[in-house]
Amino acid sequence: MTQSASRTIIIGATSPGGIYGILPFAGTLRWSMAEPGDNLDYYLDVTRPLADVGDTIASASLSVSPSGTGELQAANLTVNGSVIGWWGSGGVAGRNYLVRIDAVTAGGRTFEWFVGLLVDPRSGRGRPCPPPSAGYGTAITWTASGLPVGIYGQTTYGGSVYG
Repeated sequence: MTQSASRTIIIGATSPGGIYGILPFAGTLRWSMAEPGDNLDYYLDVTRPLADVGDTIASASLSVSPSGTGELQAANLTVNGSVIGWWGSGGVAGRNYLVRIDAVTAGGRTFEWFVGLLVDPRSGRGRPCPPPSAGYGTAITWTASGLPVGIYGQTTYGGSVYG
């Protein structure tokens, strides 16, 4: 599958589509607006920050706020080199979602990015009702080893820690 240029944000790039303000996330990185019925792939290219330190992604996690039934759902988190990808579906018309992406590198560095995603307000009727939870939903994760990630980015398996 080909990566969509219109749904890819390149960290450190000065091209349009990077940072702009729509309240309540003024100054936040933003993907292009979605529709409530969309099931689309989104990407965050972190090549520049990783190249600056000569490191690679060992694990990544992603969660969405607000969360709950009927809200934007995240699935299929992947890392291809230094591009983090995921699939988003659903969402409430007029709702601004905040996607939190955390990455831990092979060298032990931690990175955190927040990216906004607005669901087209023209698709709904009036103001959206309050979400079931204003907080972040359960995180989805990816690891280079395929094993679950524990505290401090260490890989865990069966209660033991493998660094």
